[in-house]
Amino acid sequence: MRALIITLFILGFVELTIQELRHIHVFAYRDEKPALHEFSRDKEQVNEAEKIGSTVELRARIIDLNAKLKDKEAGKDSKEIDKMKNDEPLYKEVRIFESEYAGRVDKAREVRDLWQHCGAGALLIALGCLLFITRQDWAGLASIMTGFTVIIYWSSPIIFGGGANAEHAALLISKMSITATALVIINVLFFAFTKRMSPERVPKAA
Repeated sequence: MRALIITLFILGFVELTIQELRHIHVFAYRDEKPALHEFSRDKEQVNEAEKIGSTVELRARIIDLNAKLKDKEAGKDSKEIDKMKNDEPLYKEVRIFESEYAGRVDKAREVRDLWQHCGAGALLIALGCLLFITRQDWAGLASIMTGFTVIIYWSSPIIFGGGANAEHAALLISKMSITATALVIINVLFFAFTKRMSPERVPKAA
């Protein structure tokens, strides 16, 4: 089993190291590409939406704008409302603010899902360590392998759906933190398990 643990450690260490270096690189150069709204005719409204710091405040602003629209639509028939949608700038403003709000909600959900799944992976690693302590080595190894696989999968780079462009700052910071922590844990476990399983000298980890 010692040889298997060494092999798995090398694979995991290489993957996590490459992954961490990639996250650092993408995070460092994420501001090089101009934002889409730099080329938008509605740049001022987009900037205004982005400047609202709190998602709660942004939602309140959307509710307020929708209330104003209802007041303008009051007493008008469907044809008049359809014409208003083309002429009234308030509709465009609502769409911009709603788009900003939806984007923030999606980003928050991505970060939440990342931490939840990686937290589950950490629990599997902890369970595996407990099994090792109780001398259930194979079950412990399986649990630890599963935990690290979950963490590596969820903290890995986005390949589809926009790739690096889809990874916002909060997501990248979370991925870097999780990957760095996983690197520390995998090194600690490697030394602890190989030392416990055999008195022989094992290859020095990086």
